[in-house]
Amino acid sequence: MKKIALVLMVVSLVFASSSCKKDKDDPTFTKSQLIGKWKQTSPASETGVTDYISFTDTEYISSTAVDGVETKDAGVAYTFDGKTVAMGSGLTSVTLTINSLSTTTLVVSETWMGQSLGQATYTKVP
Repeated sequence: MKKIALVLMVVSLVFASSSCKKDKDDPTFTKSQLIGKWKQTSPASETGVTDYISFTDTEYISSTAVDGVETKDAGVAYTFDGKTVAMGSGLTSVTLTINSLSTTTLVVSETWMGQSLGQATYTKVP
């Protein structure tokens, strides 16, 4: 009986320790990695048009530059769970799921009102 209890204890410890390990295939990111201005590089915008997204500590801001003249949308509050940026609700819900994030490149899958808009790639603006 003691052997069975010992085996069960070892198995449960192995299971508990493996469930606590961080999954390399599903990384999480910090808000400080996200904060800044990002220029969309893919999919390509129209000729003469450049799309940007920016993150502050509390707001998401999208902007567009046409022939070098930039117009910004009003900032929108967002939540960030380490993998997903969520804004709005219901008919205005937008989520950006981070596929990869480095100091220079951000790749996200975009969803609007539950519909996938595909993947976009951004480069950090210095």
